[in-house]
Amino acid sequence: MSAFRVGPGAVSPGQIRFYDSIQPPLRAGDYTLSAEQQVLQLKGEGEPPTYTAGQDFRVDGPRYALDPATIHMVFPPANQAGSFVNVLPTVVFNSFALPWSRPIDPRDTGEPGPDTAPWMGLLTVYDAEMDPEQGTPKVGPPTTVTPIRVVQPEDPAILPPCIPLDQVDPASQEKVLVVDMELAFFQSIAPSLAELPFLAHAREVNTAGKVLLGMQDDGCFALVVGNRVVLNGGRSTFFLVSFEGHQNHLNGAAIATCDGGQPAQPYTKIRLVVLGTWSFRAASTLPGSFLDLMQALYLPGRGGVELLALPVAQGTEDPTAKEGLEVGFVALRNELRVGEFTTSWYHGPFAAAPTLRDQVYGPYLFSDHAIHYDPASGLFDHAYAAAWQIGRLLALSDSRFAAALFAWRRDYFADLVRRAAAGAVEGRVAGALEAGGLETPADEGVVGMMRRFMLDRIGPMADRLPRVRPRHLAGDGLSGVLSADEAAELAASGDDPLLALRDKLTAPPLGV
Repeated sequence: MSAFRVGPGAVSPGQIRFYDSIQPPLRAGDYTLSAEQQVLQLKGEGEPPTYTAGQDFRVDGPRYALDPATIHMVFPPANQAGSFVNVLPTVVFNSFALPWSRPIDPRDTGEPGPDTAPWMGLLTVYDAEMDPEQGTPKVGPPTTVTPIRVVQPEDPAILPPCIPLDQVDPASQEKVLVVDMELAFFQSIAPSLAELPFLAHAREVNTAGKVLLGMQDDGCFALVVGNRVVLNGGRSTFFLVSFEGHQNHLNGAAIATCDGGQPAQPYTKIRLVVLGTWSFRAASTLPGSFLDLMQALYLPGRGGVELLALPVAQGTEDPTAKEGLEVGFVALRNELRVGEFTTSWYHGPFAAAPTLRDQVYGPYLFSDHAIHYDPASGLFDHAYAAAWQIGRLLALSDSRFAAALFAWRRDYFADLVRRAAAGAVEGRVAGALEAGGLETPADEGVVGMMRRFMLDRIGPMADRLPRVRPRHLAGDGLSGVLSADEAAELAASGDDPLLALRDKLTAPPLGV
């Protein structure tokens, strides 16, 4: 692809964008820049003169070696051991277009396309295929030669890459790391030319917030993937090699000389330029699907539940430690909150021994509440505490559950505040009633207490309290102010006549 957008904002966090290939504007090689100019409409001239100029230049790029800084990471990790079944080796480059920076055919001067093959690849070699003590090695040890010996090996039985001699400096003393491999073995493990485009790609990721990882700001990487899985239960060596000039020597190709003829003698080996190499040891792992692995837990002779437990080391005499390991516990270092260190037990949800559901403990209000203590051995068991904490984190990772839980806690605390405020008022009212010698049930509430107080205290005093009666108008009303009908209506309503009279006198005139 020639048009793409890069940068931290090109893709969103958590997303990734893949590219079949990244074709640079100019691949490594020799180019000629030419220019032509005509001067027109000159007096006395027939044909307009033409002036030409040319400039040869070379686009340089890595050919025999790579800068280690261009390699971002390799997988499986170098010089490590791990359990990897059916894993293909991978090398990640910081340079976005490195695998396509030069043509695989050094004579190719055409325009690259989207299916252009990369000029490098990964080969996986097992330890037995390189160890002389285990038979005739198919791969020799890496050696250092000069560039001219890459294309002209001393041994005529070694097939070199088809790189034109005019592209090689015969006087160069540059050190080139090469490996000589049996030709038949190379063709059996190497990909075909048609497969090469599928073994390399580019990807773009969002690297925002990943400064501590030392990642580039643009988040653009190129990957080359091998075509042979690692050896299960053994050591594998990975060679990042240059396929430049070997486009006609890969898997399925008919071997011929660089000019297309037949060699004077059959080639038995092939010379490859090594751009990088690392080794890895894979632990023996039972392959299979998840169903196969689960069946291995209970089928006779397949390992049983011991597959879920750590092996008991020879010489383990402590009965507590032996029993704990046999039932699936793992002894881990535990840093207590007081700053002391101790050893505590832990086991995952898949126990290696039958267990009973414990209904004695719980419910657990916090993770430390779920820590079990064995007074006989003086050890803590953090299995339930870890499960509680994991469950809490999984629940809070659900945004809807977390929002509902927060709303419930908010309403709960608001209800507590309301209850506390109502309790305080009830306490004051009850205290006042108790001081007056009136006993009220505690469950009546403030309204019940006030009703009982009014009935018990104010009711008996009704005949002793002064009665208040509203004023009334005598006669037929007030001449010029209230008519007789208005005075009768006011008397029937029971309202205070003075207030009604004030309202009438202070009312604005009609129409104002």
